[in-house]
Amino acid sequence: GNLFGDVGRGTDRSGAQRVDYRAVGSEVTLELSPLGLRTSVWVGARVSRQLTGERKSVVEAVLQLR
Repeated sequence: GNLFGDVGRGTDRSGAQRVDYRAVGSEVTLELSPLGLRTSVWVGARVSRQLTGERKSVVEAVLQLR
Protein backbone atom coordinates (compact mmCIF):
# COMPACT_ATOMS: atom_id res chain seq x y z
CA GLY A 1 0.00 0.00 0.00
CA ASN A 2 0.91 3.64 -0.46
CA LEU A 3 0.04 6.90 1.24
CA PHE A 4 0.41 10.10 -0.74
CA GLY A 5 -0.17 13.83 -0.65
CA ASP A 6 -0.46 16.44 -3.40
CA VAL A 7 0.08 20.19 -3.15
CA GLY A 8 -0.27 22.59 -6.06
CA ARG A 9 -0.89 26.18 -7.04
CA GLY A 10 -2.20 27.45 -10.35
CA THR A 11 -3.80 30.46 -12.00
CA ASP A 12 -6.36 31.03 -14.70
CA ARG A 13 -5.15 32.04 -18.17
CA SER A 14 -5.18 35.74 -17.35
CA GLY A 15 -3.28 35.21 -14.09
CA ALA A 16 -5.99 37.10 -12.20
CA GLN A 17 -7.26 34.24 -10.05
CA ARG A 18 -4.95 31.98 -8.04
CA VAL A 19 -6.04 28.46 -7.05
CA ASP A 20 -4.40 26.36 -4.31
CA TYR A 21 -4.87 22.61 -4.31
CA ARG A 22 -4.19 20.01 -1.59
CA ALA A 23 -5.16 16.34 -1.43
CA VAL A 24 -4.25 13.15 0.44
CA GLY A 25 -4.95 9.55 -0.35
CA SER A 26 -4.05 5.89 -0.17
CA GLU A 27 -3.61 3.03 -2.61
CA VAL A 28 -3.81 -0.71 -1.94
CA THR A 29 -2.77 -3.20 -4.63
CA LEU A 30 -2.41 -6.95 -4.94
CA GLU A 31 -0.03 -8.67 -7.37
CA LEU A 32 -1.44 -11.68 -9.22
CA SER A 33 0.33 -14.05 -11.60
CA PRO A 34 -2.47 -16.11 -13.15
CA LEU A 35 -1.59 -19.64 -14.22
CA GLY A 36 2.14 -19.01 -13.81
CA LEU A 37 2.33 -16.53 -16.68
CA ARG A 38 5.41 -14.31 -16.90
CA THR A 39 3.21 -11.22 -16.82
CA SER A 40 1.86 -10.20 -13.46
CA VAL A 41 -1.36 -8.26 -12.94
CA TRP A 42 -1.68 -5.64 -10.22
CA VAL A 43 -5.26 -4.96 -9.08
CA GLY A 44 -6.46 -2.69 -6.32
CA ALA A 45 -8.09 0.59 -5.35
CA ARG A 46 -6.99 4.18 -4.84
CA VAL A 47 -8.88 6.59 -2.57
CA SER A 48 -8.13 10.32 -2.55
CA ARG A 49 -9.64 13.22 -0.62
CA GLN A 50 -9.40 16.83 -1.75
CA LEU A 51 -8.59 19.13 1.20
CA THR A 52 -9.45 22.40 -0.59
CA GLY A 53 -12.44 23.57 -2.59
CA GLU A 54 -15.30 21.08 -2.70
CA ARG A 55 -13.49 18.59 -0.41
CA LYS A 56 -14.69 15.68 -2.53
CA SER A 57 -13.49 12.08 -2.27
CA VAL A 58 -12.68 9.91 -5.30
CA VAL A 59 -12.35 6.11 -5.49
CA GLU A 60 -10.55 4.64 -8.52
CA ALA A 61 -9.82 1.08 -9.61
CA VAL A 62 -6.18 0.21 -10.28
CA LEU A 63 -5.25 -2.32 -12.98
CA GLN A 64 -1.66 -2.66 -14.23
CA LEU A 65 0.10 -5.26 -16.36
CA ARG A 66 3.78 -5.68 -15.58
